[in-house]
Amino acid sequence: MSIVLIDARHVGEQLRRARRGLRINTNDAAKILKISVRDLHKYESGKQPVPPDLMCALFHRGLALTAVRTYK
Repeated sequence: MSIVLIDARHVGEQLRRARRGLRINTNDAAKILKISVRDLHKYESGKQPVPPDLMCALFHRGLALTAVRTYK
């Protein structure tokens, strides 16, 4: 069994880059993810690690958002 440590700053940077790439503002992203804008800022800045349940939601919703944006 391996242990993988993920740097919260790296995950936050990727989250911000993906959100900006899809041209979604922080207010809309927070609504989509059902979190507060303050929490989103904490995650994107790497001040707080993204909880596992939110990480799963990001993967599922992120793929759906990407599909919607590419077909517009």
